[in-house]
Amino acid sequence: MLQKSEQVAADFKTIGERMNPVTVTAPEIPSRQCLWLLILKCLQHSGNYLARHLPPHITQAFCSKLDTSLTKLIQIATQINLDDVSTFTAARARLPLKMKGMGVRKLEDRRHAEYVGGMVQGLVPLLDHESIDGMMHRGRRSNEPCKRWLGENSFCPDPNPDSIPTPWATLLSHEDESEIAKGLTLAWTTMQQALASAHDPAVSCRGFLLNEDKTNAGFNSSGLQIKRSVTQKLTTENEKAAYDCIRRNFDEEKGAPSYTTTKHERLAFRNCDDFSRMFLISLPGILGIMNDKVISECFAQYLGLPSPAMRPFVGQYIGRANRSQVVDENGNSVANALLSGADFARGHDVMKLICRDMFKKAGLATAVEVKNMFHGLVPEEAMRRYVTDFERKDAVIPDIMIHNFPPDANAVGNAAVPCIIEIKTKRVDKTGNFYKDKGENTSADRPTVGKRAVETVAINARQSYVYKCGKLDKKCAPDDPTEPFSRALSDNFHSGGAHPMVFGAFGECNKKVKWLVTLCAQLAAARTENSSMTPHEARSAKGSSFHIILSQFKRALGCAASRIAAETKLRRTFLIRPTKQGADIAARSAASNHYNRFSGHSPHWFHSPENEDAFNDFYTYKTHYQNFYDDSFDPESEREE
Repeated sequence: MLQKSEQVAADFKTIGERMNPVTVTAPEIPSRQCLWLLILKCLQHSGNYLARHLPPHITQAFCSKLDTSLTKLIQIATQINLDDVSTFTAARARLPLKMKGMGVRKLEDRRHAEYVGGMVQGLVPLLDHESIDGMMHRGRRSNEPCKRWLGENSFCPDPNPDSIPTPWATLLSHEDESEIAKGLTLAWTTMQQALASAHDPAVSCRGFLLNEDKTNAGFNSSGLQIKRSVTQKLTTENEKAAYDCIRRNFDEEKGAPSYTTTKHERLAFRNCDDFSRMFLISLPGILGIMNDKVISECFAQYLGLPSPAMRPFVGQYIGRANRSQVVDENGNSVANALLSGADFARGHDVMKLICRDMFKKAGLATAVEVKNMFHGLVPEEAMRRYVTDFERKDAVIPDIMIHNFPPDANAVGNAAVPCIIEIKTKRVDKTGNFYKDKGENTSADRPTVGKRAVETVAINARQSYVYKCGKLDKKCAPDDPTEPFSRALSDNFHSGGAHPMVFGAFGECNKKVKWLVTLCAQLAAARTENSSMTPHEARSAKGSSFHIILSQFKRALGCAASRIAAETKLRRTFLIRPTKQGADIAARSAASNHYNRFSGHSPHWFHSPENEDAFNDFYTYKTHYQNFYDDSFDPESEREE
C-alpha cells in the first residue's frame, strides 16, 4: 500500500466523484426524515475506510470534498446551511448527540483519529505484543524486515516502572522516508493542538491519550493498548473539549465569550436534553414519523435558529386587535398568541394520552380527568359543599390518576397510594419569566445560575395543588381547623402532592419525567408479555427488554414534544396578516365555524339576509353542482317537485 500511495492519491479525484452523494444518481428518498437518517447513519461514514488506511496529508482533499457534498445534503434534509450559520451553531452541530449536537462530524477533522486508530489496529498485531491484561500474543509477521521497520520489542513494554514507553520510536526514526511516520506526526500534532485550543486549563485532563508523546501515540501511559477503540477514545477527548469550550462561552466568570450567539441559540443550548434529540434518531414509524414541514421546524428549534415557516411573515401580525403580536423570526409570538382553535388543548391532550398509554404498558391502572378525587377523604359536609357550589370554579381535576402506583414512604408509612400526574406544555414566553437568558441581569454578588424553564413550571404546578386545596379548605370547610382538603392531598397521594410532567418549547422535559419513564420501563420489562421481546442472540446490556422499552418510551415522548412545539406554529400561519385589522378579522373568523354568527368585519355573502338572490345561487351550486352550468336545468322546478 505504501508503494502505491502516490497512485492512490492521483486517483482521489475519480474516487471522490464516485462517492459524491450529490452527483451520483440515487433512488428517490421519500422524505426529509429518511434522508437525514441516511446521512447520520451511513453517508457521513462512507469515507472512513480511506481515512483510516492512508496518511492524513494524502486524504485531506478527498475528505474536504466529501464534507462539502454532505453539507449540501444536510441542507436538503434540514433546510439549514451549516456554512451560513454562526460559528457557535456550526460547532454545536458537529458535536455528538449526547453533547447536544447533531452528530454530523466532519471527516476532515476525524481523519486524524481514524488514521491513528488504524495504525494501532493494523500494525501492532504484526509483531509480538502484550495486551492490557498481561497476555503475550504472537505476531502475524514477526520477520526481520518488520522488526527493523517497527522495532523488535516496540510493543512489549519494559517491566521497569521508571522507563518511558516509546512504541513508535523506531518507526518515527525513519520519518523522512516513511509516509506512515509522516502521517502519524501530522495526525498526533494536529489533535494535540485542537485539544489545547479548546480545553480549559483549569480542568484536569488526566488519563487522556492525547497527553502522551507522539512516540506513544494511541497507547496508555504504560505503553499498552487500551480496551476500547482508539479512534473512539481520541474523538471523544477532542469533542469533550469542544463541548466544554461551548459551555464556557455562557459563563462570564471564566473569561470573555469565544462565540457570538443570539438569545434564542443560548436558550436552545441550555434547555435541550435527551428527549429533545429523539427526533434526530427516530425512524419514520408510528412513534417518530414527521412530515417535511414539521421536521424542518424541529431542526430549527433544536439549534435555536430562525423558523423556516416564519421567514415570509416576519414583521406581520397575528391575534386579535387588543392582543395582536408582531411575528418574530423564531415564531415564539405565533406560538404564544391567544387564539381560539384549541391549539394549546390539542398539544396537551396528545401528551396526556401518550403518557397514559405508557403507564398502561407498565401495567398501571390509570384514569383520565378524574373528578371527585376527594370522595371519602374529606368530611361529608365539606364534600357536599365542594360538589354543589365549587366544583366548576375551584375543582381540582388531575390529568391522570394512577390507582396502583408502587409504594411510597410518605407521612403515613410505606403504603401504596394513588398518584396524581399533571401534564404541562410550555412555550418560550415573551416576558422571559420562565425561559431566562442567564447572561442577563446578573451582578458580581449574584452568580449566573438558575433552573430550566420546565423545572420552574414543574415547581409551580406542584405548588398550585397545595394552593387550590388551601382555597377549598377556606370555602368548603371554613370551621374545620384540620384543613381536610390539604391533609387529604398530603396524606393520601404519592409524595404528598402531584407529579408534574412538563414538556417545553425545545422538546425538553423536567427531571420527574425521566424518573417516571425509567420506572415505567422497569415495570413493563418485568411483565410476562414483554419478557420475550429481546432476541436470543442479543448479548449486550443494551439489548435487554428494559433498554428496548426505555428507548421506545423516550422516543415516543421526545418526538411528540418536538412535533407539538413545531405544529403549534405551523397550524397558525394562515392567521397571520400584514395589518393589525386583518389579523383581528382572521382571528375572529377562526373563533367560530357556525354560519349563524354574523360579523360586520367578515360578512358571509352566501348567508346574508340582504342578498337573497346570491344565497339562492350559492345554495343551487352547493346542492346541484353537477347541473349548475346546464342551461336546461331549472332549480325552481326542482324545488317545486
